[in-house]
Amino acid sequence: MNKSFSDIWNCPEAFEFICTKQWDSLNLTDVTNIRHCDVCRENVYLSSTPEEFVHNSKLGRCVAVPKQAQPPTPEQFGLTGRVSPELAMNLAEQQKQYKVWWNMVLNYEPYFILSLIKKEYPDVVEFLIGLGSNVLTENFDLLGQAYHLLSNSEERDKFALHLIEIGQVDEAVKIAKTLKDKPDSLTIMILKLAEMDAFEVALEFILTLKEPKAQLSGLRVVIGKLQALGQLQAAISACEWYLLKAKDLPSYAEEEVLDFISHLRSQISQSIVLDEAIATEFIHNPPQVQTDRKAMTWCVLDIVILNGIPYALFGTDSLTNPYQGDTDTNSVLPLLCFKKMGFPRPSGLPNSSTTNGGALRGSWSGGKVLVVPDVHGKILTSQSVADEYCRRQGLQVLGEDGFRMAEFHDGDRDAGWAGWDFWADASAMPSLRISDMRYWVSINDQPANPWS
Repeated sequence: MNKSFSDIWNCPEAFEFICTKQWDSLNLTDVTNIRHCDVCRENVYLSSTPEEFVHNSKLGRCVAVPKQAQPPTPEQFGLTGRVSPELAMNLAEQQKQYKVWWNMVLNYEPYFILSLIKKEYPDVVEFLIGLGSNVLTENFDLLGQAYHLLSNSEERDKFALHLIEIGQVDEAVKIAKTLKDKPDSLTIMILKLAEMDAFEVALEFILTLKEPKAQLSGLRVVIGKLQALGQLQAAISACEWYLLKAKDLPSYAEEEVLDFISHLRSQISQSIVLDEAIATEFIHNPPQVQTDRKAMTWCVLDIVILNGIPYALFGTDSLTNPYQGDTDTNSVLPLLCFKKMGFPRPSGLPNSSTTNGGALRGSWSGGKVLVVPDVHGKILTSQSVADEYCRRQGLQVLGEDGFRMAEFHDGDRDAGWAGWDFWADASAMPSLRISDMRYWVSINDQPANPWS
């Protein structure tokens, strides 16, 4: 929803009224920073600093705020279509100035947070968090009013996620029931709950999703996390609970959940045989430990949720060295695994770009990823050993064959010379988030692998 924000405020009771006029349209007076409004017949005081704003507001004066106090919107820059890098930087800079300005106002007078919420200014949850626990615990009345307003605001999805993060899950559940029109936000909350191992609450959130397809996506997240933990029987119980609680479930959804259960039971049987096979192989063919060296690693650059499915951009960052390696193979890191599926590029995925050297960055891989956790780099003594770890992890976690170690060039090679990163379906990694975590990734044309 596009929205414009006036720079004129009247604050006898902390921004009780927003004027429809703009500073430039007001009548001049003899004083530079004071103009007159012929609509409400009041003088308006330009407050160039947060200190002036708080002072004039408390005196009950009509107040004008500077540009940096207004939330940036593309409309302010006259933008249509794709945003250029320069304009994107301008928006980012104004966003930074906007946050700094209001954080300073709130530092002087925390109660102004209530009016920012009422007037639907963005980032109010971030502003509330920025007030700090000391300020909020000393002002129970302020905290109660802010919570009530946020629970009914446009940013209530962000507020519910914050409540989950601070352990107020019951309150988050109440808000989640009003978010049936925001399936992506609910999916993010389900991901967070699964990450916290709060599976029972995550299942409750799944039932708040309106569409059965979205519910199934959420259920996959919970099942994937339980599978990653090796709790296959708990994953079966989650499916059975969902079948019992879900109302008016269409036949295709019921059949898919029953397929989940059948697949999980098959995994329990396979895992017993697989564990025995792995133990036998490593007894007869122990891996040869490599000498000290460095190997290439990647990280998570971006994550988006589209139609309830998480997609991740894995790739290089400033620490990555694809030519000589960047991380000591004595390190223990997750091994990134990949399976090419031929999936079409999801609608809504960020566009790819081309580097000065002609490489295609941000391309769609057409596949999905998972990880083998806690892999000592020196154990990866060859490509075949690394691929076998991934193949077995795919069988154990998803019951799928065909996974191998992810490779530097796994992007869309049909669209050009893909390298440096790629987008993939990350639904098998429910706890994934952007962090400083590194992942072992191979490269087929440079000596930057754990084994060469």
